[in-house]
Parts: sequence; C-alpha cells; structure tokens
Amino acid sequence: MSYQVIARKYRPQTFDEVIGQRLVTQTLKNAIESERIAHAFLFSGVRGVGKTTTARILAKALNCHEGLSSAPCGKCPSCQEIAASNSTDVQEIDAASNTGVDSIRELRESVRYGTARDRFKIFIIDEVHMLSNAAFNALLKTLEEPPEHVKFIMATTEAHKIPVTITSRCQHFEFKPIQFAEILQRLKDVVKSEGIEISEYALRAIANEGQGSMRDAQSALDQILSYGGKEISDEDVKSLLGVVDEGLIAQVSEAVLSQDRRGLLEHMQALVEGGSDPQNFCRELVQHVRNLMVCRAAGWDERLLHLPDTQRQRVEEQAERFSGLDLIRFYDLLSKTQNELRWHSRPYIHLEIALMKLVELSRLPDIEEVIGQLRSGQTPPVSGGSSASAVQGGSKFPRGGPPPGGAAGASNQRRSSHPQAAKRPARRQKGRAQVLNQGMPDSDAPSSAPPEPSSSQVGGSARRARPAETGQSAAQGGQPPVEDGPAPPKAEEDGAVVGHLLEAVRHRKPDLAGMLPEADKIHYQEGVLTLYFSKNAAFKKRVLARKENLSVIKELCAKIAGSRPRVQMKEDVGSDDSSGAKKDPTQDPKVKAFLEAFPGKISIEKE
Repeated sequence: MSYQVIARKYRPQTFDEVIGQRLVTQTLKNAIESERIAHAFLFSGVRGVGKTTTARILAKALNCHEGLSSAPCGKCPSCQEIAASNSTDVQEIDAASNTGVDSIRELRESVRYGTARDRFKIFIIDEVHMLSNAAFNALLKTLEEPPEHVKFIMATTEAHKIPVTITSRCQHFEFKPIQFAEILQRLKDVVKSEGIEISEYALRAIANEGQGSMRDAQSALDQILSYGGKEISDEDVKSLLGVVDEGLIAQVSEAVLSQDRRGLLEHMQALVEGGSDPQNFCRELVQHVRNLMVCRAAGWDERLLHLPDTQRQRVEEQAERFSGLDLIRFYDLLSKTQNELRWHSRPYIHLEIALMKLVELSRLPDIEEVIGQLRSGQTPPVSGGSSASAVQGGSKFPRGGPPPGGAAGASNQRRSSHPQAAKRPARRQKGRAQVLNQGMPDSDAPSSAPPEPSSSQVGGSARRARPAETGQSAAQGGQPPVEDGPAPPKAEEDGAVVGHLLEAVRHRKPDLAGMLPEADKIHYQEGVLTLYFSKNAAFKKRVLARKENLSVIKELCAKIAGSRPRVQMKEDVGSDDSSGAKKDPTQDPKVKAFLEAFPGKISIEKE
C-alpha cells in the first residue's frame, strides 16, 4: 500500500470532512449558500494541512452538475474529473515549475475563452509564491477584473512572499496546523479500516512525527505499513522513525536530578551502541524538558502534553523535583546543543559534554540571591547547595547572631582567616548598597540600638587613617582606612541619617532616588545636608534643585533627624586623587567576592 493509495482513499470529499479547518470551511459553505462567491481566493498555511484538498472541494462545489451547493455530490462527471485532477474546466498549475511570465501570458489567453462544459473555469495555482515579479505583474490585471465565468484559487506556504497588490485582490484564508488529537484520531480511523494491528504508543509517535501536518503523518504511516504489513510493533516504529525510547529519556533526567555523572556517561554509551542519532535524542530531550515545564506550570493536561496516561506519574514527579529556573536553563542549553550537533564532527562527545553541563546548571544559585548577599556584605556561595551557603558565607551565621560590626565584620573576619589578609591594605568600598547597609541597623538587633559607624558611612572625602594612628588593621577586624582628603566631622547619628534618608526616598519617590548622587557623596552634619555632584551630573543637579524635590528631601530628612535640614549642593572634587588616576574597581572586596563565585572578565568603560 503506497502513500498515494492512502491519500486518495481517505482524502476528504466534502467541506465537513476537512480536519482542523472548521473556520475556513464554514466560511466557504456560507458564501456558496448565499451566492456571495469571490472571484479569487488565497489559501495559506504550513504544509499538509489541506489547502489543495480544500481548493478541489471548492471547485467541485462550484461546478457540480447537481447545482451550486456546499455539499457536492461527488458522483457527477465534473466532481469525478476534479477529484482525479483531469477536468478540462479546472486547471491545476504548479507555480514552482511555471515561474516565468510566459506561463501567465498563456493563462491570460485561456481566460478569454468560455468553459467547455461546466459552470466556471477555475484555475488552482499551487505554491503561488514561486512566481516571479514579472509574472505577478502580468497576473495583476486579470486577477483584479476577471470574466464572470473565471475563478482563481491560489495556495501557498509562504504568504509573506506574495505582493500586497495580489493579496489585496483575494479573499485570504489562513490554514492552521492540525491539532495532535485530530491527527491521532484520523490515523486510528485509517488503521481500523485497513485492519492493521498497531499500539497506541506507535500511533502517538506517528502523529507526533507529523508536527501538525496530516500529510507528513500519513507518509510516516505509509512507510511503516510498507515495512511491517498488517502487524506493526513498537520496535518497528522506533527504528523506522528514529524515535528514542522514553525510558532512556526518563533515566537521563533522573541522572541529572541525582547529579549522577557516571550514569549519564553509561546512558550515552547505550545510545551509541543502539545506533540512535544524537541530534534526534537531543530533540526528544528538549521535548521532555518542555513537557516538564508545562506540567509544572499547568498541571497534567493531555491536550497540552500529548502524552498517554501511563507516563503521568513519572512526568509529574520529575516536574515537582525540577525548579522552573532549572527547566528554563536546560531548555536554552539543549536547544543550542541541538543546533550545534548538525555541524559538529563528533556529535556524541558534544552531547556528553552538554549533559554534564546540565548537572552543573542545576547547582548554580539564583542571580538575585547572589546580588542580595553581595549587598549585605556576604560572600556568595559557589554552588546552589545549602551547605555551601552556610560554609562559604551564605545567608546563615553561627548560632548567636552575626559577628560584631554586622555583615562587614563577618566579611573582615573571613578575610583575616587568610594568611595573606593582614598584608593586603583594605580599600574604601564605594556604592550606595554598602553605605545603605552600614547605615541601617541590623535586622536581628533591636530597632532602638544605633548602628555602628563606618568610614564610608559619612559622605565626602575622608582622611586616610594609618594603622599606627587607629591602632587597628583590616586583619584585626577594625574599620578599613580610607583615602586622603578633607573630612568633615562625623558622628554616629549623622552617618545613620544618610542611610535612612536614601531608603526613605527610594520608597517615597523612586524616580527621585535615581537622581541622588552616590551614597558616599552625601553628607549630613548639624542640620546641613550636603550633596556632592561630579562635573557630568549637571542634569541630576538641576532636577534635585527643583522646589518640589527639595521639599520631599527636607520632609523625609526631618522625620529621620528631627528637624528640617538646609540643603546645599557642591561640586565633587575628591573623586580623583592628586595624580588624576582613578581607583581600580577590581580591588573592591565585593567585586572580588562576585568574581570568586562567577569567574569572568571585567570590562571598564572609559568616561
């Protein structure tokens, strides 16, 4: 039994038999019954969804000898000749092999003559997008004002390649991909009529091979029937279609969940010994990841998953154990790997490395979690495990609360444990997040207890403190020395005002918070709030100088400090040292901690 036999035997003969295109067929039926028939139709859509078949049914409905009807008889000479593609008045033209303007000129000459026998002369132009520009121009006038007895039906898989001047003169119908359930039901009807023994799993595999195309699914069924005859086994379907065993897909997913690297290598060896295509295996793995993601988001829905109930328990269990972020990461990596496999000289090795990457991806922490730990002065964990978070500076402190000095003290203690920590001079840490965290009281301490001051808490330039003068060093957990420059007097309460003010402005008016200078360029002392702006921040300075913005800043500062401050704005002259060399951002402890967790290269943009 060949594909042509199956296609002809089970080809739809009426509009009601067309699968998956109810919107199109119902519109055509209503147009015929009301005798509001257009002179030109354009059918577009993916391959194998019924465009040419619907065009033939429309031609039979227009030329049926029983009369103009939405349900042609299929028995009259006209219907039978159209079904056999040998009707004199219904000409099927393949535009892929007749792309030139000469073919359209012949069509224009044929249009001038009347019909031989039937009611209309109908031209079915398949793959019309293949016509040249000259051919489209030659067709344009005839298509716009054809004789009353002429109808055009054009079909294409690439509607975007057709000129707008053509599409605007046609009734355009978009054919949708056929649903999986509808393809599966049609295949069941075919095998039942032919008396073929085949399992549900095999039919689902064939329907899935169609990818929304009934013609592709019927071609796959024809190939399998040619090999297996009346009795089709699951092994025949797997070997002929290259379908990967769903058990192997599930075992690979389980190995990734348990981080079993040896198990992944053994599964890959089984794939090699079985002779399966690595690209096909990767495609099936991508589909499995998609099914897990859908199951996690929407629950078990056979309409969305296209899976039998026998796989429900396994899919639901794995969907619960994978996080949504892991599944998104896996999908991105596997999709990229699938595209690379077709060009790779050693596809099996490339696929093995990709599977190893899946294990490592499942151990990565969330970037939001890392950023939060960096802002709180903690060292981010290298992996996503909870034990690594506790050991490598995660969100947990030993029993008894954080060490003295808050998160900064914990960071200093971790640095002092290194043998070279005492030899490295501590550098001042810039950034709004650091000043804000040091200026705010610790969340575990009572709200009434004032926070400890730090050298970067008070804005402006500060005097560089030497170890001999302070009696402390970075290795001893003391405050780090700061850069040279004139430093205003600082007090514990004044330093805390800056941090509280920034937080209050951020909650009250976020757009205004973006106009404020960096936290270490804000200074509050004895009722005077000084904002230091660089030379290239003139716009921010003008925005903050507006009356309504100054009023908000003074109001919030009054709630924190107890009195409305006097606000003054000055030019920041302490951002660069006397030599004009700017500080190296790679020496910032927070940047170093981030690079330890995520190795990479820092690119510094010049201003």
